[in-house]
Amino acid sequence: MTDNNNQLANTGAAAPRRILAGLGAVADEIQTIEAALVLAEALRTEITGYFVEESNLLDLAGLPFAKAIPPSGRSARPIEPFEMEREFVQAAATWRRTLSAHASRSRITCTFRTARGSYCAEIAKAAVETDIVVVNPANISQYGRTAVAAVLNAMGPAAGMVLLPRQGWIARRGPVAIVVEDIPGANLFRMAERIASAAGVGTVILILPGGERKLDDMRKAAHAALGPDAQLEMLPGPEPSDAVMSIADWHPSYVIWSGGNGPQREEKLDLLLRAAGAPVVLLRDIG
Repeated sequence: MTDNNNQLANTGAAAPRRILAGLGAVADEIQTIEAALVLAEALRTEITGYFVEESNLLDLAGLPFAKAIPPSGRSARPIEPFEMEREFVQAAATWRRTLSAHASRSRITCTFRTARGSYCAEIAKAAVETDIVVVNPANISQYGRTAVAAVLNAMGPAAGMVLLPRQGWIARRGPVAIVVEDIPGANLFRMAERIASAAGVGTVILILPGGERKLDDMRKAAHAALGPDAQLEMLPGPEPSDAVMSIADWHPSYVIWSGGNGPQREEKLDLLLRAAGAPVVLLRDIG
């Protein structure tokens, strides 16, 4: 079997050197770690857990009358900056242990780093062009398209990004769904094939409205990359938004989207995350 780094390099994409998993003190990062592990296994590469001590939370704790709501949500209590510092230390230690234990069981090399600042800004500074970055939007305060725009900025120069759905993601046995509007590059198919193999699921190519004009060429590209049994399906709906919402019917385990560099990408990506309820993978050089 040809090494995956060579496969990606032959298509013009940067060969992933590591998975950079963005972690924070707010979200349940088990999902971030699970997604990073699947990607690391798929690409046969290492993971760096990158824990960001969110400076905005420290600033908030320093305000008069600042309060914290415990997970039970029953009552709020005053919080001081030193308590927030302690929360950071405890959360970082928890996710370091969790990542190390899971990676060890999967025989994946991992490292762990911490930084202080804005979650998205710190990840953007840490990412290099050979990284695949895993970002959990639950770590930022914005919602909807504003949140998507913020996390897209965290991609920086990286080769790719994985966004987790804000509402939480439960690992599924559905296929890896390749959502296309045009003929994707070969590296996108290769990525889908690798993730599907690591996750133990199949693949399906879901075509948005307008793509039927290039259906024959898409079928040829899919068969060349994935073999003659590659499954292609047209998504129903008179509008692209209707078609995107129908992706939920497939219960995908992962989604790879070929429209990550196109117009209105924030709006489309927000809709796709909400509809799929699964991690969405974006790659550079997908043309």
